[in-house]
Amino acid sequence: MKNTFLSIITFLFVFSAYAQTERQGELNIDYQTYSLKKEYNDFKSSPKSTYLDESFSTFDAWTVIDGGTSNHTWEQVNSYNGQTLDGTPFAFVNSDAAYQNDMDEILELTDGIDVTGATSLFVSFDHFMWDWDTNPTPTQGNVDIWDGAEWVTVYTADNQDIGSWDNPDHQEIEITDYINDVLKVRFHYTANWDFWWAVDNCSIFSRDDHDLVAQNKFLTWMFKDDTKIPSAEILNFGLESENDYDVNYIIYNDNDEIIYDEIVNVTQVIAPNDTNIVYFPAWTGTIAGTYKDTIIVDVAGDGNPFNNIIGGEIEVFGEVPYDANTIYGWNGSFPDNYTTKISLQTGEVNDMKLMDAWYWTCATYVNGRVYGINYNNNNEVFPKLYYLNNDGTPYEIGDIDGMYLVTGMAHDITTGKTYITNFNYSGIYQLFELDLEDLSTIYIGSWGSTTSEIGMMYAIACDNNGLLYGITKISGQDEVRLFSINKTTAEANEIGEMEVNLLFTNHDLSFDRKSNMLYGSLLEETNGAGIYTIDTENGEATLLHDLNLDYPITACAIVPGDPVIINELNSNAPVYPNPSNGVFTIKNIQGFNNNVNIEIFDITGRNVSNFQFSKNNSQLTIDISSQNPGIYIVKLSNHQQSVNYQVVMK
Repeated sequence: MKNTFLSIITFLFVFSAYAQTERQGELNIDYQTYSLKKEYNDFKSSPKSTYLDESFSTFDAWTVIDGGTSNHTWEQVNSYNGQTLDGTPFAFVNSDAAYQNDMDEILELTDGIDVTGATSLFVSFDHFMWDWDTNPTPTQGNVDIWDGAEWVTVYTADNQDIGSWDNPDHQEIEITDYINDVLKVRFHYTANWDFWWAVDNCSIFSRDDHDLVAQNKFLTWMFKDDTKIPSAEILNFGLESENDYDVNYIIYNDNDEIIYDEIVNVTQVIAPNDTNIVYFPAWTGTIAGTYKDTIIVDVAGDGNPFNNIIGGEIEVFGEVPYDANTIYGWNGSFPDNYTTKISLQTGEVNDMKLMDAWYWTCATYVNGRVYGINYNNNNEVFPKLYYLNNDGTPYEIGDIDGMYLVTGMAHDITTGKTYITNFNYSGIYQLFELDLEDLSTIYIGSWGSTTSEIGMMYAIACDNNGLLYGITKISGQDEVRLFSINKTTAEANEIGEMEVNLLFTNHDLSFDRKSNMLYGSLLEETNGAGIYTIDTENGEATLLHDLNLDYPITACAIVPGDPVIINELNSNAPVYPNPSNGVFTIKNIQGFNNNVNIEIFDITGRNVSNFQFSKNNSQLTIDISSQNPGIYIVKLSNHQQSVNYQVVMK
């Protein structure tokens, strides 16, 4: 009845720290004394004086006092139903397991600590208190300090939910008034058939008047030739406000040569316990590779230089060699999720990276890169766009603001535009244009998920001619249908039924740029996951590979094989010769009711030529011989209709 669990998955980032000895004179820090070069620096473990730093990997330093009428009390656990506060063991007391029995349970530090040398003193801990709202018996969790004569309560958690798994509440409480030579801390829990209290990372420490911390860095990766703004988060861990300090950002190449060195003086006030984001001049990564960076903060009178430095790596990605004829995506095998790749020829599934993250709902292949969008579990947090490296590692690009659940993603190679479909959690599916650079969106149109005409838009994909397709299912009905979608109005027109029964879960579509064939990674009600070919003329889906999985491949982006080769067409075809030396003819275009606009794009979507053609002519000869050899898209359009042709110049 009461056992309902919520899993919130977070990423844990750990950075290595690098220091620069040349900065000793400027920043007033003796790096040789502190030996910080190439060592990780975590401010939480480096106050000037730490008297207790308890991770609860054991209870060796603690005494458990079992009170009340239950047989349950405090215990040290590695997890509870697979859940933790931060991925490590913790202290746990479970009233839910004790049923209708009184609990009066104490976890007490066994030996007192002499803290008389401290001028200031604090206790901190992480915790999750889950309270049953309808429980008539009061539930309470007290944190008490022994002041040498008696226990003093410094914090109380009662009759409310505080924190959660993977996102605990962090408390830091000043206890300077209780400094003595036998100081202790205890956690005292009283309840009767409630839920539980989980506690971790208990520390007792002193703080200095002046102590700025290089707490976080944000530039961890970028594409080659991109320009980024390096930034760092500075925490005031001291007891006084600061309004004059320097932050130095240094970047080294793989030969440990300094290639970027900027110092910013900050005069903005930063109060105790507050943070400030410091921005630096732009940096362009012109050479692919792995770089190291170091951030150093310096303030006059800093009493704790051990936490002044943080650093790590910056990956700069150039062109990466993906496997050809391969689907890249996400294996949604709960509770484990993997980035994965599937051979388009054999259907062999190779999971690449185990991910502690929400799965991707869709993916697409854009100009030599695989992009994907993750599932959003909270309507207050937006889905994120990721780049997937060829080793299966996803790299976060950023939030797609205003979206809730992005179900599909498609790229149009004829225009260079990317489209997404969003379910807005109120029964509406929406079509947007997405800018992959700044992640801005342009609303195009929408469909109601319960309308008989369309239904839920499961996935979308765009073919080599710029035509957009989507698959839908109406709640309570078996039919799954293929639609064509107008990219400027979102008008959807049914092509046909797919003749498969799909589960209500994530599916995805992708075109193979070599063959211009539509594929789907679909989870069928009876047969499980499979790779299907889908006929864009009638919507019929044909099983190509049975993946022998009962969970979906939730994202699907096909990396094509060799460059597209189009067989030369005979004189009866619309475009001939094809391939050509750059001069070719389009015939049988009398169907256009008005003068025709001609636009020619290269394979990257760059417009290379524009002109008009009279409706009175039945054929048109085009000369693009001044362009480089390659694949081109010729778009014929007027106000009523449009058609695209793909041509190859030898």
